[in-house]
Amino acid sequence: KAPDTIETVYTLGFIPDGYEVDRFIIDDSATSMLWRNAQGDMIVLSQGVLDGSFTVDVEESNCDIIERNGKKIVYAEKYGRRYFFWNSTEYEFSLTVSSNISEDEVFALIDSLKKYNQ
Repeated sequence: KAPDTIETVYTLGFIPDGYEVDRFIIDDSATSMLWRNAQGDMIVLSQGVLDGSFTVDVEESNCDIIERNGKKIVYAEKYGRRYFFWNSTEYEFSLTVSSNISEDEVFALIDSLKKYNQ
């Protein structure tokens, strides 16, 4: 059974050069970590309990489902940002990146997900 609260916090093990932590929020049902570079580009990792609360308005956007390492990842692009959503057996995750981050870097980010040691 998936937990009702965040028991294990996850973070990214890979961050592209030039990005620094800007914000890090942890509460009982969700976490959010934001990294920015000097140009204002951003990477946001969000984690939530498995209740389906992650949403994005995909009207008038590119949407697709990507299979990656056994995971189904929902992809959407809108307003110069790309959104990726996937679930583990315990949590749901979203990754939001500026559109100038390469596809290789995006998958390196997703593949680098690891437990955060507080």
